[in-house]
Amino acid sequence: MNEFYPHPFKPLRVKNKVFCNRIFCSPVGMIGSTPAGSPTQEMITYYGEKARGGAALVTIEDTPVDV
Repeated sequence: MNEFYPHPFKPLRVKNKVFCNRIFCSPVGMIGSTPAGSPTQEMITYYGEKARGGAALVTIEDTPVDV
């Protein structure tokens, strides 16, 4: 670990939730969702790979909601 950046891989506690590290993945543009906003297999695979890469939290983009 780099001596100048000692914290990114240390656990982070926010109230009663503990994250395994401090790497949070922000959302990107619409990646492979259907016109109705449902996720495609491509989108599921994309975000799954981000999670397997070690991010403590992966946030997906917004989706339309029909009420």
